Amino acid sequence: ITGNFTGSAGNQTPSVFRYDDAEGAWKAFPSVSNTETFDTGKGYAFGLPDSNIKLTATGTVHLGDFSFELTPNASKDPAKGWNLIGNPFTSPVVWSAEGLSSTGVSSAAYVFDSSYPGGRYLVWDGETGDDEFGGLIPQGQGFFVRTIADDPVLKIKRTAARDTVSS
Repeated sequence: ITGNFTGSAGNQTPSVFRYDDAEGAWKAFPSVSNTETFDTGKGYAFGLPDSNIKLTATGTVHLGDFSFELTPNASKDPAKGWNLIGNPFTSPVVWSAEGLSSTGVSSAAYVFDSSYPGGRYLVWDGETGDDEFGGLIPQGQGFFVRTIADDPVLKIKRTAARDTVSS
C-alpha cells in the first residue's frame, strides 16, 4: 500500500482509497499512519498497477447478520447519501429483498465495472438491473448504496450469503 503517510516509503501515489460519504469525495487510505486498519463493512478501492497482484486479508471472520454504519441523507439530495460499503462475509452475498433489512436506504446496490472502457457502474435493485451484475456481490467486494432518510438502517442477513442460499 503506497501513499503519503507516516511509515510509507515516501511521497508516493496512493494505491488505496476510501469514499468519504459526508464530503462525496475519494480520500487516500491510510491518511495519517500505516497503523490505520480496514473497518469491516466499509468499502475501499484499490488501484493496483498489476492485475497479477494477490491480496491477502487476515482477521476475525464475521458470523451472523451484519449492520452497517451509514451516512444519512437528511436533505434527500440525489448527489448526497452515497455510502461505499463492503461485503463482510466470507462468501458472495445475494442482493435481494429477502436478504436485507433496511429503512431509509434505496433498494439498489451499485458495483463498479472496471473492465468497461473508462469504467461504469452496474446496478441491481433486488429484482432487476444489469444482468452482468445480477445482484451477486463477491466476497470482500465494495459497493455503493444510497441513503434517502435521516436515520438509515441497513442489515444484510446471514442467509443472504451464497453458502447459505440454495443455488
